[in-house]
Amino acid sequence: MSQEQIEMITIDALLEKVRTKKDQGCRLVQMSATRLPDQVELTYSFDLNSRLTNLRLSLPAVETRLPRNGCGERLQSRRLTRPESATSLPDPGS
Repeated sequence: MSQEQIEMITIDALLEKVRTKKDQGCRLVQMSATRLPDQVELTYSFDLNSRLTNLRLSLPAVETRLPRNGCGERLQSRRLTRPESATSLPDPGS
């Protein structure tokens, strides 16, 4: 089993690093946040050829805004909700 790679970055480097990962063909597989007493630690995990690499940054525990991506959307996780149509799927046997 290979050792996990974690690269500590600053918020100013986030967009450039994520774009570089995308250009390398990496796939974003997970974003996580850990609340610590005086900061929030964000980790972005990428996969390329079954090899996991991580970008990690620490932000103050006060409200901090993440930079926008090229589409004008903020780089942040979004709550996924189940579409209403998914609650009543037809029986595949009918």
